[in-house]
Amino acid sequence: MANLILIGPPGAGKSSVATWIEELTGRERVSLDDRAHRHHSSKVPGYETSALDPRKVPFMTAYRTWKPFEIISVENHLRTVDNHVIDFGAGHSVYEDRAQFERVAAAVHGHHVALLLPDRDIERSRRIYIEMHPRQDPEWIKFIDHVLNNPSNGSLANVIVAREAKTAKEVAMEVLACFPTWFSQHQ
Repeated sequence: MANLILIGPPGAGKSSVATWIEELTGRERVSLDDRAHRHHSSKVPGYETSALDPRKVPFMTAYRTWKPFEIISVENHLRTVDNHVIDFGAGHSVYEDRAQFERVAAAVHGHHVALLLPDRDIERSRRIYIEMHPRQDPEWIKFIDHVLNNPSNGSLANVIVAREAKTAKEVAMEVLACFPTWFSQHQ
């Protein structure tokens, strides 16, 4: 049986929506941001020496260093959990390197993947992020632009759901409506 996976930029509501889907379906929620590095990546050779502190190096440098470990986390989680609602961290679905992207695409193949965005229009989404997030430093804006403009999210997603002015519960219901067979198995 497949998992229901939520992907998207930081602050798109992945965790809140996943919590509502868990509540509505009774399926367990897994957050890769909560468990990813501790559970899977920390066991991979080289992880300890690669865990750059974004307070000491530019954030994008640290972010790119984590990518191989995020891939391992995605692959391992999708091999070990089934029939769950999984919210990926913002970086778990965004890859610059084609080989890395292909590994993640292979891992999510057969699962139900919803991309959450504040707005269907990328420029409006960008403005929303910049206005709502307290970290408006250049590195943060560079990261937001990277996540919003990278084609990985759109390529991995089966559906795109715009948050707009909806509550997390309303978005959860919209996501579930996009995957009626997954939802009906839990009623």
